[in-house]
Amino acid sequence: MMRPNAFTHSRATVTCALIALAWLVPTPGEGQATPPSEGARISVDSRGLESRNGPIQVGDGVIVSGSISARNGAISIGERSEVGTVDSRNGRISIGSYTTVLGGISTRNGTIVLERGVTVGGDVVSRIGRINLGEEVEIEGSVESRNGAVTLGSGARVDRNVETRNGTITMGARARVDQDVETRNGTVTLEPGAWVGGSAISRNGSIRLDGAHVAGDIDVRNGDIHLASGSRVDGNVILLLPREGWLSSLFSFDSDRGSPVIRIDAGTQIHGRLIVDERVTLEIAPGAIVPEPEVFSGREEWEGRRR
Repeated sequence: MMRPNAFTHSRATVTCALIALAWLVPTPGEGQATPPSEGARISVDSRGLESRNGPIQVGDGVIVSGSISARNGAISIGERSEVGTVDSRNGRISIGSYTTVLGGISTRNGTIVLERGVTVGGDVVSRIGRINLGEEVEIEGSVESRNGAVTLGSGARVDRNVETRNGTITMGARARVDQDVETRNGTVTLEPGAWVGGSAISRNGSIRLDGAHVAGDIDVRNGDIHLASGSRVDGNVILLLPREGWLSSLFSFDSDRGSPVIRIDAGTQIHGRLIVDERVTLEIAPGAIVPEPEVFSGREEWEGRRR
């Protein structure tokens, strides 16, 4: 079998060569993918795979020691494979179940989809595109999307931060982010058992915890906070509005909705401070464990007192 040193060819060349390698790898049965087994991989000893103006497809159980890069084309990697870094410009990246990416994953103008059990040794970054992490995915770096949503499946884990601009962040049941979760112009939703080791921050968007745990602060500007039953915040819960531009930011939500709301259901615990703007509606259900609210005229007053 030919062992190429590098691919810089057309779509047909790159695709066909790698699918041929995949033919030698046993394929799993129908249904859910299974974890990798010993002796089920084919090694490609190369400096990497590169394609311009065409996609790259890597079959199941293939080891690519170098980087994989595509320009104006999608990258698709099969199940139970091992690759270096993955980078695409103007193309989607999809990684099959239980595949290991030793470096990072990045794309410009494209989405990133990681199936169940994928492990990534670096950052996952999408500029103008969403990021979807499947169940039990593990990211050793950060996850960042610009102009796109970020979704973590059940049991997924990110060792550093999750950040998006102009997009939502959704953490599934038992998903874990060791540092901060932050969005600008988007909402943050944490499903039952989700855990954030740092703070959850939203600017121009709401935050909802549904039986989830935030070890740091919850900090919202121009949005709602809803802490459903069973939720816990070890730090402060902050909802403060900027004094300037309040009317314009208010109408950006809904002209009939009124001021932002903090809703705290029974069975919720806040172990830090509850810091609220005087223009915010505060709803605390009986049975919630919360501190006495501290009311400020706006974010400027709060930040001034902290100096």
